[in-house]
Amino acid sequence: MLAKLNSDKETSKVHSASKDISTCRRTNGYMIENALLIWLNYYVDEEDNDVYRRTIKNLERIMNRVKTCNNNDSFLQLLDSIQNETVFIVMPGYFAQDTVPIIHTKSYLDSIYILCGDKGKHQKWAKQWAKIKGIFTQIPSIYEVLKETARQWEENAISISFSTINGEYISNEHWEQLDNLKEIFLTIDFEEKQIQEFIYYCRQEFAGDDYEQKNILQFEQEYHNRTPIWWYTNEGFVYPMLNFALRTLNINMIIRMGFFICDLHRQIKQLHSKQFANCSSNEIFIVYRGQGISKKDFEKITETKDGLISFNTFLSTSKDREMSLKLAQQSTLNLDYTGVLFNIMVDPSQSTTSFASIHDVSYLHEEDEILFSMNTLFRIDNINSISENNRLYEVKLILINDTDPDLCRFTPRARYMITPEVKGWFKLNRFLVTMGRFDEAEELYELLLNETTNENVKGYIYEELGWDKDFLGQYQEAITLYEKAVDIYQKLDPSNNLSLANVYTNIGTSWMCKGDLHNALSFHEKALAIRKQSLPLDHSNLVSTYYNIGSIYMAMNDYSKALSSYEKGLEIQQQSLPANHLDITDTYDKIGMMHFFMRNFSQALSFYEKAFEIRQQSDPLDDLRLAKSYRYFSTLYYEMNDPSKAHSSALKALELEGFDENSEEFMRACSFYNSSMNNRKS
Repeated sequence: MLAKLNSDKETSKVHSASKDISTCRRTNGYMIENALLIWLNYYVDEEDNDVYRRTIKNLERIMNRVKTCNNNDSFLQLLDSIQNETVFIVMPGYFAQDTVPIIHTKSYLDSIYILCGDKGKHQKWAKQWAKIKGIFTQIPSIYEVLKETARQWEENAISISFSTINGEYISNEHWEQLDNLKEIFLTIDFEEKQIQEFIYYCRQEFAGDDYEQKNILQFEQEYHNRTPIWWYTNEGFVYPMLNFALRTLNINMIIRMGFFICDLHRQIKQLHSKQFANCSSNEIFIVYRGQGISKKDFEKITETKDGLISFNTFLSTSKDREMSLKLAQQSTLNLDYTGVLFNIMVDPSQSTTSFASIHDVSYLHEEDEILFSMNTLFRIDNINSISENNRLYEVKLILINDTDPDLCRFTPRARYMITPEVKGWFKLNRFLVTMGRFDEAEELYELLLNETTNENVKGYIYEELGWDKDFLGQYQEAITLYEKAVDIYQKLDPSNNLSLANVYTNIGTSWMCKGDLHNALSFHEKALAIRKQSLPLDHSNLVSTYYNIGSIYMAMNDYSKALSSYEKGLEIQQQSLPANHLDITDTYDKIGMMHFFMRNFSQALSFYEKAFEIRQQSDPLDDLRLAKSYRYFSTLYYEMNDPSKAHSSALKALELEGFDENSEEFMRACSFYNSSMNNRKS
């Protein structure tokens, strides 16, 4: 029957419009989002045939949706209904010659595959049309070309992040989130149960797909017998699923694949150590990557010259320039893409990034592939057109290392929560909450709570659940959860007292947010009592506790007690920190503020000046910290009836923070200026 499906007939059977074969939108196969494969087949009425069903299943593995049409009218009607899909068409040769000229310019049309009984009959005229990707006599031959097309589409669809050299244009939030996740995963001790949970998840995702179910079974039985790179380069579900997750920032899927991301990264790192451990600067080499770039992203590349670029995935490159150039050239057939040949210079002696040749460990051994670990950063060095129509470019990149001075432009916010005191699954929870994924965070902790028998861990989980509620502004719910942690810690031995102090601090903060200052003060004082007994006298946690108590007294308008608390914090800092440490400036500000509220203006000025002097000497200068000092000066001088100095200080704060005529600081400067002018007139 397959011969019938592949034959080049001159007649058709017309009796149905079109049939949508896909039963659901899956994440399997090669995952071309919004892709539609249309098969113009005049034997669609023979769908009870096993060969037909197998053919459809094979096509569905490659494309999300497959539709068959059995006559010309239904086919053209279907094309007219296309809106936001990328279309691939398999059509018989006798129909193609008249139809291709009509549909070739459709922007949604990516590729045409001609199925016929005589290739020679169609080869000459087909050369005129760029979107015809091949002429085939057997449909299995089309599978392989479709797979390659889908694979290249995956490569072209990789998410890219950018940062300009002057910081004016930044598009790196995607990178930040993936970088956070990778760093978090590397702190987690993944167990066999996480692998089994992933396998169960995959079985649900690929329900009804016998082909992928076999791949999943193989993964379950052989995962530890093969390397992560082997699985990544295998033709099964792992590669497309991982790239889909990273490309679309599917957090749920990324977390489920966290164990694999770690295993893959660590194998690349291990291979890198073996292959490049003793390299010198004389061993610089070039690798290439050919792909299509959307017009929007290519515009960003040109705007980001000399800046940084990252591909938000594990990046595959090759030492074969010609093969990479061919891939870039093929991408230009799609008018929505600019073909780009990335020319990447790598200095193994300088790089701190993990990359490795995977030729000997890859499932595929055809080329010398260099695989870079996830989120590698490069500098954009040069951009040159290499075609007459300016649709093909060579972009030269340079691999940077962790000491590159511009790296901070890419990572200032990316690791703000990757703190040493929070690790593993708890760190992942913090990340989920900060991203606003509260349901997943709570579900994660409920699972951990049910699995652990360690009472100390249970207490910590209740703390974290309370922290989540605090983050949402649900302070009473937070207090209830914190109290559960208190109940657990109070039953444990005295060595857990510091954990109890931390919970008391959190409860105190929640009460303060609710406006109950007396309860807030009570719990912060409980925390202080424990810390004074358990910590060295110069510990920073004592300083923060005095800060908390001082803030409560200030809210109560009891400035003398607030001043006393801040002075105790300063005394500890002066014993434990260098005299010019920036942390001390915040304490000077707080003490100065209390003197200001108590109308001790000369004392307030003295402490503000101490803070300002340290900030002026800091290296590098922090404009925002200096602006903070000038704001304090401006308010103080105004109260001291010196509007001229108040105006001058407010202007300096404005200059450092950036001029904004709608800002409170601008309004303050105008007010001080008016007062100054009125004083002069009088």
